[in-house]
Amino acid sequence: MNAVGFSPTSELNTTEKEFDNILYSTPLKKTSTNEDILSTQQYELQHAVKKIRTILANKSGKDDGLEKLIMIDTIKRLALDHYFQEEIAAILAAHNSEWCTLDEEGGGDLHEVALRFRLLRQEGYHVACGEFYSLAKHHTTLNTACIC
Repeated sequence: MNAVGFSPTSELNTTEKEFDNILYSTPLKKTSTNEDILSTQQYELQHAVKKIRTILANKSGKDDGLEKLIMIDTIKRLALDHYFQEEIAAILAAHNSEWCTLDEEGGGDLHEVALRFRLLRQEGYHVACGEFYSLAKHHTTLNTACIC
């Protein structure tokens, strides 16, 4: 557990575990030629991309917002984001439209706000840092001198 009180392993739910299993547990089949290896790897990649698209599509609702952001972050860190450009753009556009209303409501926990802020900024959205000040008002333990 880190200083903010967030433990990455405690946040994993079954969908994220499925996501990790898709990416990390697909064994390569033993083949004899390079063409067979390439064909097998391409098939497995297409299959994994299809499963991940299905998981992203099935995530809907306010509670799944953080899970979607975590999945987008993981996809980007694995450099697989070019396979999911449309899905990522749609999800981040929805989060961008919610950003202003979140500023008035208090916005969520620090991890969610920081992840949303970083992903939106990386995609070129103009996001004001006022959300962090709003978060500081609701959580008095947060040091406002460290913000923005």
